[in-house]
Amino acid sequence: MAASAAAEGEASTSSEDGSFTEPEEGWVGRLGVPVAMVGDPCEEVMLLWGLRDPFTARMGCFVDQAATTVRIEACGQVLDMLQSPSCLVRPGVTGSVLWDSGVVLAKALEHLADSARLPIRGSRCLELGAGCGLVGIVAALLGASHVHITDQFDRLRLLHRNVCHNLLPSHPLSAPSSSSSSHSHGSSSSHHASARKAPSSSGSGGGSGGGAKCRGGAGKGGSAAAAAAARAAISDGGTGGGGGDSGAWPEVVELTHGRKGEETRVRVRVFELEWGEDMVLPRFDGDDDDDDEVLQFFLEQAQPLFTVGRLPDAHLHPDFISRRVVVYCLARRRV
Repeated sequence: MAASAAAEGEASTSSEDGSFTEPEEGWVGRLGVPVAMVGDPCEEVMLLWGLRDPFTARMGCFVDQAATTVRIEACGQVLDMLQSPSCLVRPGVTGSVLWDSGVVLAKALEHLADSARLPIRGSRCLELGAGCGLVGIVAALLGASHVHITDQFDRLRLLHRNVCHNLLPSHPLSAPSSSSSSHSHGSSSSHHASARKAPSSSGSGGGSGGGAKCRGGAGKGGSAAAAAAARAAISDGGTGGGGGDSGAWPEVVELTHGRKGEETRVRVRVFELEWGEDMVLPRFDGDDDDDDEVLQFFLEQAQPLFTVGRLPDAHLHPDFISRRVVVYCLARRRV
């Protein structure tokens, strides 16, 4: 849903004596808590680096990237998230393991939903650059009506295993429908095809080709797997499937498309996007030397299309806060 209210004017991030101050608060979309409204992207980056000093904070506070399985408590159950640490040695591969930012966002969604600050139940959600799929799985368990999770084609096997393993039909809040597919950033053909798909639980990256469905056989354990298959399927996000207008999805794809159609590379990895209807929640995990430039570019591209606010740490899950991670809330501007 587009923003119900937006702060007037631009947010200020510096006082008369030159010290950093938080920008003014406002409201974005259906989020039931005030956010710090983002004005000038350059000032926002200076504020974050000046006040949070992300590179002095420890990485890997909430995950063990060397493990093949990470256990995370969420939505009243223990999720066994499978990882593939060996794939990290491949250039450009980051979605084979969990990152702190994914855990922070997943737990923030749970915290906001439990406190009735974010109506996830019944929403249609899309996750771009899902990696292991934690955020999309949590959105499904919180009652999203449909969740579509996308990532690069060569990451879908791991994503498929996590969706099938953790979305159990016995959970009372599990979503009736979730799927995962590949999506290629920087590809105009993939961009237009994906824009026509209805939003669902997915993560994005490059790649194309066929997909594999989550299948359950007969016999012992077959019924549970078959029930999970009704909610979780893996297919190529660039062809067929879905229908109807997907709200902010075309703008989000355009936003992550990169400069002059170039592939976004690190930007795809740094920002993972989830939303209910037309509200977008990007997360930013500062772990590279050029992260300040990446974040500033993202905000500059977002502001003409979206009202942008930063979710204060006070509204994140109190046990899952990191100075390296920030969560933004975007709502599509009405024309």
